[in-house]
Amino acid sequence: MISALWIFFILSFSLGSRVILGSVIPGFHEYETISLYGSDIFLILFIVTFFYLHGKDYLSYLKRNRFVFILLGILALGLVSILSADSQVLALYSSVRVVLLGVVATSLPVLFKNNPKLFNITVVLIAVIAVTQAGVGILQFVAQSSLGLGILGESPVAVDVIGSSVVSGDYGRVLRAYGLFPHPNIFAAFLLLGLWALLSIYIQLDKKLYVFDFSKGVKVNFLKFIRSRYFLGRMITAGATFLVVTALIMSFSRSAWLAGVIGCVLLLGFSLHSHVKPVLRALMVILVSFLMIYLVLSPVIISRASITSTEPAVNYRLIYTKIGLETFVNNPFGVGAGNQVLSAVNDERYKANGIDKVWEIEPVHNVYMLVFIELGGVAGIFFIIFLFSLWKRLAHILNERALLIVALLSTFLIIALFDHFFWSINQGKLLWWIVIGLALTEVERD
Repeated sequence: MISALWIFFILSFSLGSRVILGSVIPGFHEYETISLYGSDIFLILFIVTFFYLHGKDYLSYLKRNRFVFILLGILALGLVSILSADSQVLALYSSVRVVLLGVVATSLPVLFKNNPKLFNITVVLIAVIAVTQAGVGILQFVAQSSLGLGILGESPVAVDVIGSSVVSGDYGRVLRAYGLFPHPNIFAAFLLLGLWALLSIYIQLDKKLYVFDFSKGVKVNFLKFIRSRYFLGRMITAGATFLVVTALIMSFSRSAWLAGVIGCVLLLGFSLHSHVKPVLRALMVILVSFLMIYLVLSPVIISRASITSTEPAVNYRLIYTKIGLETFVNNPFGVGAGNQVLSAVNDERYKANGIDKVWEIEPVHNVYMLVFIELGGVAGIFFIIFLFSLWKRLAHILNERALLIVALLSTFLIIALFDHFFWSINQGKLLWWIVIGLALTEVERD
């Protein structure tokens, strides 16, 4: 039962289907909206069933891993922040959601320990979903518009529709791939999770490939090599990796590109002491995939990779950072979970910094700063301590699975420096806490 609920949750979490229950302000603005998502049903059922079946094991896990209490303390401070929020309803909604996701993350070590095969099933499911989402993103890029999959949460976008995320240059305007996510940057973060899953599968298959037998002829060895089911599996995984890399490039998410490159370098560096050959071959698949797409999209890739201090994406981030610092200085104990945007609007900080259009109003593009602003300085400090402790513990585990997870966690920590969706948008939150849960699982397994 618990395995089935987890599988259904994994199958649903990348979909953006939702019912909007209301807003704490007149009209619609994403960051003041209260919604019920399709994945919430499986999320609640999973938590209830998990505690019914494994409640004692969960408490035992917490006693063995005291540093996890730091995370739970952060979540508790989120509940306290409700008292100081401009909108206590929004703060309650946001706090409850982050508490539930934090509980899910800390439950995964226990879940996978009691259901060892479920971890591998999860990896395969994430890989399959990533390939499916990549296919949607590639088709969107080719069509330069959405595909009419609104029932699954697809955003209604097109290259000529105001509000759609595009890149532009001498080549004209090009719509970025969205997948079934509300923004290309979130789509790209999910694809990095999918790449982790595909790398995990590829490396496991690579290790089981037929080894050349020098007592037999070249033809015999070759036939045995290509007829192995592991060879076929590796080729299928390589093809899937090509699709995901293609969609990742078509998302034109610079933070994801940067994080992905750093994650690959870290993975290679950590694997030098062992496992280097399968890791190197897996990374070569990614490199070859990139080079193939680069030959076709090089003008757009080069243009997008170039960053200037005058472009809107940079300017807005600097303004949001300034607004965030002003908000924190005036509210060191937090403005309430989910209330950063509302608080800054009410204090006219956006208007004072030249932002007067609704579509320009966004949260601070830094997850760590958002935690400081919304939950307060104490929670922010403990949040950093928890993440550093988790990363450090993972980096000291030398097995192959840990190397992949520490690279994955690193990519997410880097993206969190440049964007807000891991803390502010539901699908981004789900991605963040699933990765935290995977990291906690590996620390517990060591």
